[in-house]
Amino acid sequence: MQQPSFPPPQEPQSPYTPYSPYPPYSPYQEQSPYPPYSAPTGAPQRPVRAFRYGLIFGGILALLVLVLGIWNLSPQSQPLQALVAPLQNNLWASQIVYALIFSALQGILAAIIYFVAGLIATQRSGQAKIGIQVGLWASLWYLIADLILSIVFSIIGLIQAGLPAYYLSTILPPYIASIIVGIIADIVIALSLGLGASVFGAQVGKNSVPRQGS
Repeated sequence: MQQPSFPPPQEPQSPYTPYSPYPPYSPYQEQSPYPPYSAPTGAPQRPVRAFRYGLIFGGILALLVLVLGIWNLSPQSQPLQALVAPLQNNLWASQIVYALIFSALQGILAAIIYFVAGLIATQRSGQAKIGIQVGLWASLWYLIADLILSIVFSIIGLIQAGLPAYYLSTILPPYIASIIVGIIADIVIALSLGLGASVFGAQVGKNSVPRQGS
């Protein structure tokens, strides 16, 4: 008697597709002369080192301190010195007020450099934080140069005045006090007006960066 034939048992198929680390091959990939399309990701990024840019703009700020220090020793600074002429009878007040006025003038000019630093660094990197970091590094080099050059020009000013030894004991204390006040004022102005200008420049630079795909 012939036995009925049954189909062989089949293995159950898995609903999952096996994982392959390689993309499926297509013969059109080798024939296409065009690169694969990639969606735009935003503004172009350029490598910008905040330390290097901070050193560059810190050097520009140091050059500003050098130029103003030389100008302060020249006769061209007489219009600025005339502002404290009414205080000549009070040596302490005249020296300190003049140091504050000179620091304010230097701070306003330095703020322009801070703004340009934040603007350029942000435009080249596409990131506002890079512009702010450049302002921080520039402040460090600026304040170091300001401290050294302030002391050097103060010594040169005393030598240039040619004051007798007995008069130095009278003028030296307020003169040193004006140097200390000027350095403190420069620090405050650099950390407030200067960094504020670099932040503002970074925001302006960020808004001016062209965006792709918009």
